[in-house]
Formats: sequence, C-alpha cells, structure tokens
Amino acid sequence: MVYLNYTVIDLKEVIVLTKSYVNSLEFNYQKRLLKYKSDISRSCAIVGKVLLFDCIRKNFDTRFQGDSAFSYNRYGKPYLRGNAVDFSISHAGKLVSCVCSNEGSVGMDVESQDRSFKFSFLNSYLKKNGLNYTISSLKDWALLEAVLKCHGTGLSGLSIFSDLIRGLHISEIKGIEGYICMVASSTSMPIVTKQYAMQEIRSLMRRT
Repeated sequence: MVYLNYTVIDLKEVIVLTKSYVNSLEFNYQKRLLKYKSDISRSCAIVGKVLLFDCIRKNFDTRFQGDSAFSYNRYGKPYLRGNAVDFSISHAGKLVSCVCSNEGSVGMDVESQDRSFKFSFLNSYLKKNGLNYTISSLKDWALLEAVLKCHGTGLSGLSIFSDLIRGLHISEIKGIEGYICMVASSTSMPIVTKQYAMQEIRSLMRRT
C-alpha cells in the first residue's frame, strides 16, 4: 500500500514547537538541518519527519525507532537502513507532506499554486543539462521532481528522464486547496491519504 500524510501548518506555532523538538533528533540530522536557509524550511522538514514516523508506526512497524535508522544515498536521497519502507517528503508554503510505501519506490513533490516560475529560464537550464522535456506548468515541474525523487538520482537523472519515468505510476493528488501534489511510484497500489490537524502534529511532537 502507498500512504500519503499531509498537514497545513500554522507557521508561527510550528517554528516554536520544532525549536524545542529538534534536540530530540539525531545529531547528524541536526547538522543537516543547517543547510536550510530559514526557520520555516527547517521546521517544515522536521514536521515531514514527524508525519513519516507516524505513518511507519501505524502502517508498517509499530517498533520503528525513528531518527536513528536514517541514512542517505550518494545523491542525498534519504532512506531507512534495514527497512523496506521507501518514502519521500516535500513541503511548500504551509503544506507539509510525506508519502511512503513498502511495495516499491516512491517520490513526491508539492508546489504552491501561487508560486512564480520563469519557465523559459528553467527550460534553458534543463536543456543544457540534457533534459528533453519542456516545463510549461507547475504540474510539469512537480512531476519532474517526483520522478527524480522516486529514483533518488537528484539532478544527475535529468539526461535520462525519459528512461526514469518509463514504467512508473504517476498520480496527481487533488483536493488540497491551493497546492499541486504529484506522486511517482513503482507500484500500482492505491494511495491512501490522511490529513493531520495541527492539534495532531502538536501531540505527536510532544510524544516523540
């Protein structure tokens, strides 16, 4: 099965919550958080992990230990050591989301519909990096990101994008007002979605 958890956060509250929660995270992950340029981005990344941990414990492994199982491939894609669950975390604006599955690889990207994009500049950059694929909408961009995340190649996969997307199952998750959400998966299993209220996020962060 494929599970997609998401929440629309209160930015100010989440920043306060995560500043106290971050000390419970593994030290190496705390160092990785420094790459984010703002408190909001760091906080959204942490909330994404909270959604992931809850998803795994409820659907796959009640004894999951969380942060200590994290590792990263050479392109920076996170994975869980000794665990068959694959996952992808994405956030934009006030939306934080996580998709995970034990049936195959998954990748997801979310974009705020009010995001401004210079598609001509973007397509020029992508073409120089070997991508024979034209981005004309945020949905196109989210699809590209989801496919690259599914394979865990990062931008190094641009030149072989047509090969990467072949055989994947592409889904647009509708109903999240103001956002575009695209999921790429190697499995045809249905996607089960769950929205978390801020109260649930608050409770999870206090229990973890």
